[in-house]
Amino acid sequence: MRTCIDLGLHQDPQPLSSVSPSLLETRRRIWWSMYSFDRSMSLSCCRPMEVSDNVITAHLPTFRIGFATENKAEVVSGYLQRYRILQLQSLIYDRLNEQPAEQEEDAAAVTLHLAEKLENWARNNSTSDSTGLMKHELLMGKMLLYRPCRLIPNRTLYELEELWRSSLAFAQIYRALAASNSIFYVRIASEKAYWTGLAMLYCYWRLTNNAMAGIILRPSELWAATRDVSCVLQALSGRWGEGKVLCSRFEEACTRVIQATEVDGNGGNTSERSDSSVPEEVRSFCNYSSLTNIWTAARGKRPLDIHEEQLRGLALTLEGWKET
Repeated sequence: MRTCIDLGLHQDPQPLSSVSPSLLETRRRIWWSMYSFDRSMSLSCCRPMEVSDNVITAHLPTFRIGFATENKAEVVSGYLQRYRILQLQSLIYDRLNEQPAEQEEDAAAVTLHLAEKLENWARNNSTSDSTGLMKHELLMGKMLLYRPCRLIPNRTLYELEELWRSSLAFAQIYRALAASNSIFYVRIASEKAYWTGLAMLYCYWRLTNNAMAGIILRPSELWAATRDVSCVLQALSGRWGEGKVLCSRFEEACTRVIQATEVDGNGGNTSERSDSSVPEEVRSFCNYSSLTNIWTAARGKRPLDIHEEQLRGLALTLEGWKET
């Protein structure tokens, strides 16, 4: 990605006539392929992107040159749809991870505006999606939109319910993809699955036994939902060694969250006095940033937890550094 930026592929040459149509198309295809990979990796790990969208001027490729396939129109449409939804996911992530002091607009208005953009994309891209790939990108956008974040660390009950439903649907699609061996970028998929699982646990923790919540969640529902995530992580861990850390960490978090939110024998809610037993990655989900490389240092041994929060804070600090 950095090499592409050094070569200037993120910006179309000016004037366009200075390069041949074939070379221009090749530049664009290379750039948007790398953009797709970078955004997928960054968003799955909740880390800053390599380059800000506001400096990208390269148009989307046309696929009119040297691209022959039996179902060309459908394939090309799929590529373009994904590029656009990744741009939208990138926008959502950037807007909602700005420092509150730097955000002049009302946070609720920002969320509503971004939600409308997502709905517009869904309406304009309602073509056949037998594999669920486009639907899963839409659900990823919704999870990014409704998760607790730097701008809005405390979400409304409605937003948490939307996050819960989106994460459940996302995990179901991912489990089907993993079962059919249709996932190629294993680390990205593993990170996304783990991140989705944490979203489920966070919503369950916040919504359980809340009298104002529009839905009532039970341990059996959480178990059924997180089973999809566990199946994905188990399936992929054989192809990516570090995925085993995510799998074991997630199963441990599930157990601790259920224990912390159990109802005692008198029908009282024990969640408030048990919050300290909720895993740190769930309690501070608004600050989440992947730490798998750190966890698996020294042949898979995780460092002491005392260092983890310090490193998470460093990741948040880096979040504010924008490519210009």
